[in-house]
Amino acid sequence: MSNSNSVYVFDLDDTLADTRSMRDGVAMPIDEKMRMMSAAPALPLAAFAAALSAAGERVIILTARTESDYTREQVARYGIVAEFLFRPDGDHRVDHKVKADHVRDMLAHGMTIVTAWDDKVKNVEMFRSFGIEAVQV
Repeated sequence: MSNSNSVYVFDLDDTLADTRSMRDGVAMPIDEKMRMMSAAPALPLAAFAAALSAAGERVIILTARTESDYTREQVARYGIVAEFLFRPDGDHRVDHKVKADHVRDMLAHGMTIVTAWDDKVKNVEMFRSFGIEAVQV
């Protein structure tokens, strides 16, 4: 069992979930797009995140999605027991700025981010700017 202050951070879309097919270029409200993405199949890294959580490690999903039950249900379908940090409603900044605020808050609350996984270069660079090991997937 891990120290409860040690956490593993995962992005959701295109890191744990394969949402490539959802980017069809059709304009629609973001909530509708997020609902579609919640049906996405798991990527291989999801099995690793599930294994970490099964081993008692603390897993946090740090996503630019806004809070929703369907996102929580999606992650549960993947077998991952996780905490979530969502994009605040009405916050339209780019992902790495939204996520940087969450990282600052986690660090201020004494959390140690062991490793972070994300598909976007800017997000990986942001984690590394805090001295956090980050893996681009």
